[in-house]
Amino acid sequence: TAVPPDFYLICKHRDMVTAEGK
Repeated sequence: TAVPPDFYLICKHRDMVTAEGK
């Protein structure tokens, strides 16, 4: 199953936000 680009961007964005939060 291919991962939708939007989903990938959301995950990437969440990772960045989490990194800033720590």
